[in-house]
Amino acid sequence: MDVNQVLAGTLSPDTQVRNAAEQQLSQAAEADFAGYLTTLSQELANEQALPEVRVAAGLALKNSFSAREYNRLRQVQERWLQQIDPSIKNSVKSLALKTLSSNNARAGQSAAQFIASIASIELPRNQWPDLMQTLVSNVGGEG
Repeated sequence: MDVNQVLAGTLSPDTQVRNAAEQQLSQAAEADFAGYLTTLSQELANEQALPEVRVAAGLALKNSFSAREYNRLRQVQERWLQQIDPSIKNSVKSLALKTLSSNNARAGQSAAQFIASIASIELPRNQWPDLMQTLVSNVGGEG
């Protein structure tokens, strides 16, 4: 699977292309969620990637942490909490935080949405204690 092509396909105005790309992402997430998170977070942070690909990566990541139905949301949360190795979690979070300072504002916004998705799972469980300080440092570093 060419991740750039699939991510670009998720933004296609052609419904068939978009649906096929979304299906590929969904299958990849189900087959190897850790690999999916790693690959997409690397694309999100990749300054050489096309801006729309980076945004699509962030959107796909955010969507992989959300669900409209409560039971499905619990499954999504449990998958992150119990099935993903801590080193992968840290890498994914680090890449997302790095993207906040990207020259591409849309990629940064996409990363912010993804970070919020993870934070909504981890903060209530006291699992990302340095997030707020990191965000404050990032904001303070811009001035």
